[in-house]
Amino acid sequence: MKTDNTVRRKLKVSDLIITVLLVLVIILAYPRIFKKDKFENIREEDGRISIAVMPFENQTGDTTLNWFRRGISSLVINVLGSSPELAVCDDHTMYEVTESANQVFTAGISPTKAQGIAKIAKAETYITGSYQGKGDTYWVLANLVDTETGDIISTHRVEGDLLSSGYLDIANSLCNEIKNHLEIKAIEENAGIDAIKAYTESAEAYRHYIEGLYMILAGDFDPAILELKKALEIDSTFTLASFFLAYSYNFKSPIDNINALYWIQKAYNTLEKLPIKYQYWLELWYAFYCSKSQADIYRNLRMLESSGIDSRLLWADIAVTYQGVLNEPEMAIKAYNKVMQLSQERGYYHKDIFFYTYFGAALHEAGMHDREKEILELCLDLVQNNISKRKCYYILSICALSNNDTTSANEYLAEYLNANKQLGHTQDHIEYWLGRLYHSAGMIQEAETHIRIACALNPHNDSYKINLARFLIEEDIDQDEGMEIARKMLEVNPNSGDIRSIIAMGYYKDGLYEEAYQLVKEAKEITPWYNNDFEQQLKEIEEALARQKGER
Repeated sequence: MKTDNTVRRKLKVSDLIITVLLVLVIILAYPRIFKKDKFENIREEDGRISIAVMPFENQTGDTTLNWFRRGISSLVINVLGSSPELAVCDDHTMYEVTESANQVFTAGISPTKAQGIAKIAKAETYITGSYQGKGDTYWVLANLVDTETGDIISTHRVEGDLLSSGYLDIANSLCNEIKNHLEIKAIEENAGIDAIKAYTESAEAYRHYIEGLYMILAGDFDPAILELKKALEIDSTFTLASFFLAYSYNFKSPIDNINALYWIQKAYNTLEKLPIKYQYWLELWYAFYCSKSQADIYRNLRMLESSGIDSRLLWADIAVTYQGVLNEPEMAIKAYNKVMQLSQERGYYHKDIFFYTYFGAALHEAGMHDREKEILELCLDLVQNNISKRKCYYILSICALSNNDTTSANEYLAEYLNANKQLGHTQDHIEYWLGRLYHSAGMIQEAETHIRIACALNPHNDSYKINLARFLIEEDIDQDEGMEIARKMLEVNPNSGDIRSIIAMGYYKDGLYEEAYQLVKEAKEITPWYNNDFEQQLKEIEEALARQKGER
């Protein structure tokens, strides 16, 4: 039988063990209990702190320094964006959300408006600031603000010279102060310096770059080219200026592929200077224009998609690459939908008609005709200029004809023809594009009629004749005539990859696979950019050659 003393003795031992365990648990849990992350409320789900950077306010009284409002914010965006601990809204996103809030860059942004813009950008914090001073000494003041509450988290002040290479030191010092306050310690100590390498030491060159960049974001490519060239005249090693010059040449009308190729190569020579997202973007363009590597195009698309970009400009470029370069309408549609999602979140839709016509064309190719009509009709509502709607009516006509909706097709065609006449297009031009329209709708006889009329009205237009040759061979209408036209065109245009591809199509249909293969190889080599049609054509010919060898 157990005595009371025995029971008490065992209880004391148990208590001791429990006490020791509790102490150990408290010691182990101490950091979590007593050292709560004071930035927890401003972190994203992935643990990063999200930041939007507003244009700074010019308080110098010198209007010639207005450009630095966007200049300092762009620098801060890219220097802070080099830290893996931060999720920083890029230049393009900030331009878009500021525009969506009906806020122009030339006016000061009130605290309430800044808070609203940060919320649209889905940033947990934002930076506002101003600069003042004169001569060779300027002060830059910045506040880091909690988006939800509007409370100032920290205030920072740095000084330097805005009119020399000192403007880079100002940005770097400011970013380091902010990063230190947020207790970011990673390899990022040198990350700011790495990001700064992408910029020029000339404040004047940087001014022209900033002006050019924001012209690009507004869709004004020709004046952007002039500004970026001025930046490069001052500093020929300015990598970002070279990159955006290539971008402008690629998207201007008409496209200038030769200059785009030249500036892509120049920018690529100093690729390592660029912030990481721009490296992926430049790598993508380099793969298209220079290495012409499909694998590299895919790899860099994936890297861009997973890099946390939130810019409609970049997502639209991804969509166009899938659609126009890789002929993958389904993947393009996913990227276009991302642009639409961002537009809906920001309450501001694109007013660029080309976005909607490209999107509509991708939907048409994927057979998603209801969605195609919805997107194109949205475009008609957004774009006020009837002449600008011409391309929209063109694709809507194809959509209606493909669905045997002749009533709608006739209405769209009437609008399309009316816009062409207002633009003063010649009858041969109108007939040619009507031929392409009917061809896209699968109406072969009507397509042939209009293309032949165009050629008859303007027999000196090589594009008409080349397209007629392709059409005759591709649709098995008159291969001999098509081959004869194509061979004559190749004599006139001996460096044309497209004409070689058309002749190769005829050889392929005749079973002359070796001859076809050689021509497409030549087409691929002489074309100074990646062409997915050539890749697919080569693949088909290689498969035919393999079958031919297997039969022997």
